[in-house]
Amino acid sequence: MADEILSVQTSTSGRSLSLFAEIMAKKGFILKALLALIIFSLLQLANQYFFVPYQAIPDILIRGFALGGATLVGLSLLIGPLAVLMPKYNFVRRRRAIGVAGFTLIILHFSLVFSQRLGYSTKFIFGNLNPFANGLFMGSLAFTSLLLLFLTSSDWATRKLGQQNWKNLHRLIYVSFMLYILHALIMTQKNPERLFNPAGYLMLLVALLAALLQLFAYIKRIRMGRSRPIALYVGAFLILLYLAVFGLFFFARNLLTG
Repeated sequence: MADEILSVQTSTSGRSLSLFAEIMAKKGFILKALLALIIFSLLQLANQYFFVPYQAIPDILIRGFALGGATLVGLSLLIGPLAVLMPKYNFVRRRRAIGVAGFTLIILHFSLVFSQRLGYSTKFIFGNLNPFANGLFMGSLAFTSLLLLFLTSSDWATRKLGQQNWKNLHRLIYVSFMLYILHALIMTQKNPERLFNPAGYLMLLVALLAALLQLFAYIKRIRMGRSRPIALYVGAFLILLYLAVFGLFFFARNLLTG
């Protein structure tokens, strides 16, 4: 369950491919995925244009890429547990590609914010290191951890790190996604219409489904004896972490920011 961002599978008679060779071997799939990502992005931008009024073009791009990226990363997170709970709906072979596509949009979001809204300055990001008061700092934490996962999302990186080390590293995706959702909540508090629109509702629904399916999949694995007892503790820790962090955000933010 740790490798929640789906991989492009490469097999060549046991031969270890370089990163470039791996990409070329799957160029057809990559082009199709790119076309699907462009269509999805256009729908996200159309949502911003028609459902969120009074936005300049940079804002449409910034928020469209932000919500679209989070939705795809969340979708990659629910694919694994869905396959555990309902094996006939097994899309695990497409999981990492969906996650990588999501982070591609998040990179565009970050780049536009940094250039168009911050003027390439970091003073607003690091001016207040309380992430619950400074949504930009919360976002930077999420982006940094997601970037690490993005850079190690290939089969080539898996071979270099070793399977177990790679899985341990990619467990960060749960925390990274939580930080990103919190970033979205903080940044839209004063303008809730930027979140509460069709694309925003879809993102929140996917995030909720991902959390619930992870919980139910952990329970099923434990009951079937398919997981080591450590899985129960990891699952419980993640659930408690999510509850604690979101509880702090919703019920104690004034104390944290005061």
